[in-house]
Amino acid sequence: MVAFLDLLDTDEEKSKFIQLYDKYHDLLMWIAMGRLKNHHLAEEVVQEAFLYVAKNFNKIDDIHSRQTKGYLSRVVEGFSINKYNKEQKIINLSADDEEYVTYSHDDDKFFDNLEMLDLKDAVSRLSDESQNYLYFTYVYGYTSNEIAEMYNISPDLVRKKIQFAKRDIRKYFEEENNGRNKDK
Repeated sequence: MVAFLDLLDTDEEKSKFIQLYDKYHDLLMWIAMGRLKNHHLAEEVVQEAFLYVAKNFNKIDDIHSRQTKGYLSRVVEGFSINKYNKEQKIINLSADDEEYVTYSHDDDKFFDNLEMLDLKDAVSRLSDESQNYLYFTYVYGYTSNEIAEMYNISPDLVRKKIQFAKRDIRKYFEEENNGRNKDK
């Protein structure tokens, strides 16, 4: 933990980080173990997550808030997915592997007209990885560059993954509407 504390400037930040570490370490281990099924890999992921959090400690406000708990959970989930993929030798999608998806203002109009519960249901059907990209972007306000730095990928790939997730949500709603129209 000393290495984490060396990244922080003030005694107040160091004290706050120790509280954060003590409060969330077990939860983050549980999340990582759920994905990795290996104690050593899970511990490695949790340490990577805390290192990331220490480097970006300005993102943490109230350590006891639901926002902080969700943020830490998403960070360790994303790191766990990356570690799992590396261990399974799963090759990550590159920006050129899929058909070119472009951003459209129609996306904004489409998503603005959705009810929150319907959107939450559609997002829950996405892969954990896609959910993480959407959460970091739209809930926690991360930029593509910040997410790319976190996951050690290119910002273009982050934008592409967000576009794919949005495409999948749109597809889900189109299929839902087609199903309703057939029932009539």
